[in-house]
Amino acid sequence: HVIFQFFPDLPLIDFCIFNASGWDRVKGVVKVSIHLVAPYVLVTPDRLCAIRERILEYFGECSEHSKHPLKKLLDEYIDESEDNVWDKVVDQTVTSGTNGLRMPYCDKAQRILKREFLERKARGEVFSERELVDQHAYLREEMG
Repeated sequence: HVIFQFFPDLPLIDFCIFNASGWDRVKGVVKVSIHLVAPYVLVTPDRLCAIRERILEYFGECSEHSKHPLKKLLDEYIDESEDNVWDKVVDQTVTSGTNGLRMPYCDKAQRILKREFLERKARGEVFSERELVDQHAYLREEMG
């Protein structure tokens, strides 16, 4: 319904749906992530952001009604982890291009703090995200 608001001239749109949900070893919770791919539709970055925003509005509106299936789905997601709100399930990184190419059925790399920084944090040192990046404090570990 929402997608056709952006492409009113298309009679139908093919979608491939990939479930990338699973255990997040870094956060220690179940993370919900569903990827929708429309292989025959090209969008500009601005239109992609607008589509995401409209989807979030629609999901939010539907989730306000206790009997709506999206409300029930959201409740199930949040039961798994409080992080599983629509804004994170409909991930912003797909609109920003900062995450690199993500192929279906492939897990993304997770940033893991190097042992030295884990030990320093355990001793009470506090770092901003910028400091950690500037000091090359992260390892990249492939998930899956």
